[in-house]
Amino acid sequence: MVAPSLDNLAVELVVEILKGEDIQTIVSVGLTSSRLYRIVRNERKIWTKASDILDLPLQTGETLPTIPTPMIISRGMRAVSIRKRLEDDEPVPLRFLKVHELGSEIGDFKWRLLPGGQWLLLQDDHDIRLFSANSRPVISDSTPIFSAESIYRCMFEAIGNREMRLAVQCTEERFGLKRRPRLVIIHLRFPLQLEDMPIVISIKSYPLPDRVRTLFLNEGIVSVYYHELDNTFSGILFDCGTELGVRIAAEPLLEVVKATNGEWHWQSLDVKPKLRKCVLFAVCVKTGQGSTLRLNLLADIPSLCHPFSNTSDSKNPTLFQCDPEMLRVTHLHVENDPFSSNPPLSSRYVPIKEYIAPDSWGVVCLCLDTESGVDGELVAFSMRKSSPDQDSFTLCWSHSAYCTRGVIRWAAPRLSQSRVLLEYVDEAYGRASSLKLTLPREVSEDSSKVCEIKQIEFIQGQILLTAETAFRDTRVSMESHDLATPLHTTWLLQY
Repeated sequence: MVAPSLDNLAVELVVEILKGEDIQTIVSVGLTSSRLYRIVRNERKIWTKASDILDLPLQTGETLPTIPTPMIISRGMRAVSIRKRLEDDEPVPLRFLKVHELGSEIGDFKWRLLPGGQWLLLQDDHDIRLFSANSRPVISDSTPIFSAESIYRCMFEAIGNREMRLAVQCTEERFGLKRRPRLVIIHLRFPLQLEDMPIVISIKSYPLPDRVRTLFLNEGIVSVYYHELDNTFSGILFDCGTELGVRIAAEPLLEVVKATNGEWHWQSLDVKPKLRKCVLFAVCVKTGQGSTLRLNLLADIPSLCHPFSNTSDSKNPTLFQCDPEMLRVTHLHVENDPFSSNPPLSSRYVPIKEYIAPDSWGVVCLCLDTESGVDGELVAFSMRKSSPDQDSFTLCWSHSAYCTRGVIRWAAPRLSQSRVLLEYVDEAYGRASSLKLTLPREVSEDSSKVCEIKQIEFIQGQILLTAETAFRDTRVSMESHDLATPLHTTWLLQY
């Protein structure tokens, strides 16, 4: 009689048993025998139901819906390897890459890692450039993929099949006329070999109103919030695929204003297309008290049916010729409300936003419980720091944005005196972890350096940081500074 084991069970039973397990368990089972490896390699449902599938380190331009099933197991094995290195007692990066250094010259250079961690994007005041993350970029030898008179924001997302979409807020000047705000959508295809350069498939430009406050890109929908003089809410939602959009408006919640006797201020607009929800952020300043309520609101997304501009075959009025649609608020969450300390692990919880806990010792993750559908309940839960000591930092980042919440800065010499920890929450909201940071030697041994985290991609095991020379007397120090020594360096740490 054959002893029962996973290896001799029917494929359907193996799939059912592994459904809902984490990536490490699935990979471990797949490596126990050639038969189980084939099952794990070929049965997509095992991976799509994994509890931490959002922590899968996809390559640039890949998405979970479009990645071929046989390729997922290699990504899973890489996820296990990266996590093991990050959780080591004394983790040391595999590589320190000096991305860029500046002397006394003036320039606004914003370096960012694209999803997948294989490519770096450089945005300055006028140009956007791409560089492989395998070697130190040489800016003088590069050609911009896009140029404009002024570039303010650049958001990006993978769309599958090695392709990516960029949404750029910029201005352009034509025929000596007034600067015109524009939304530019750039469609890119990335090469199989990092020695080759990405290809620009298309660039499309659309008009924007003045005074844009926030711009986000999420699942092909661009959300724009722009400021009106009377602080009314004005926004635009635009579908990059259909090139249709809608103007939107919203009103303060009168019950909140009356209860607090406060003054309402809109702050930002984002969108969650899968939930068909807009995410609005506002603050209400209590009159005479100086205290502030921070409010997150969800509202239904109206129909996107208006073209951005006139076309030869369009019979509909353009987006700016139509009255705005008034948003219907369906959910409200106040950031200082109580929250649960135990994170839910079920896939029915869809992440909405993250923010620092009121006591500053944890990260609060706001989710929508979709058990009863998209109009379910908002649930907030906390990932706590391991110890609330002064030498630890809590990092919190948005799933729809690239940067950390708040400024994480410290003097480099502190590393030789105490532990500096990065506390973070994984993309799947399943665990909170700590990483003891190791800096490049030339940074940690320089007592004049001040470091700042610019971007964290723990899925890929990458950290982008800057080290800047700190002068107490900028005028005197700049005059005596050796120009051969960089004042500002950008580093990529790869674990």
